[in-house]
Amino acid sequence: MRYWKLLPVVALLIAVALPLHAQGYDHEGDLKLGYQNGILAILSPEEFTQEPYWLTVQMEPTGLGFFVVDIGLDLAHQHDHDGIIRPQHEHEPMLKQVTLRQLFVTPGLYGVVEGEAEPIFGVGTPGSLTLVYDPNDPEAVHKHIVFSTSQFRPVSLFQFQLVDGIAHDGTPLGNSLVYTIKFEPVPEPATVAILGAGVGMLLLRRRKTS
Repeated sequence: MRYWKLLPVVALLIAVALPLHAQGYDHEGDLKLGYQNGILAILSPEEFTQEPYWLTVQMEPTGLGFFVVDIGLDLAHQHDHDGIIRPQHEHEPMLKQVTLRQLFVTPGLYGVVEGEAEPIFGVGTPGSLTLVYDPNDPEAVHKHIVFSTSQFRPVSLFQFQLVDGIAHDGTPLGNSLVYTIKFEPVPEPATVAILGAGVGMLLLRRRKTS
């Protein structure tokens, strides 16, 4: 069988499937970084405030075999929880500085700061990100990390810890416990249907020509 005759069919399938993927990526909300009782902690979302300190997010497809999700990082402000030392002014965040340090990442999973080119999280990457509050540019501390993978696994993991924290009043803070983000790539139903139909067409054509 001359497989080159099937190239137009494959090209058509790719041309139809790609626009379905190119719809941007979802934002899963912000991780609010603060501290409790002198220990660094994530105060939101709720999954990170109680055992087992796991957060599950879904990665959406943006290209054939490519999945991404956007997770924000921000410094928490005044809260009403017991044990939290409040800033002197409501507009000040609880932290002056904190570093997010990678402990484990599934091979093939990478995280890059939105707007930058090189990944900072992933196997063989620096594996840390430091946020420093600047009162002259308070929004600069709000970062978005775009996690991506080209490998379709049921689950990919990213484990990290908050370290080197300094409170708003200059007090050094203890390192946090270990947090885990569980990524679940979700194939788009329309794309699965298109590719499934394409495979069926190829098999049918092969059967007719054999």
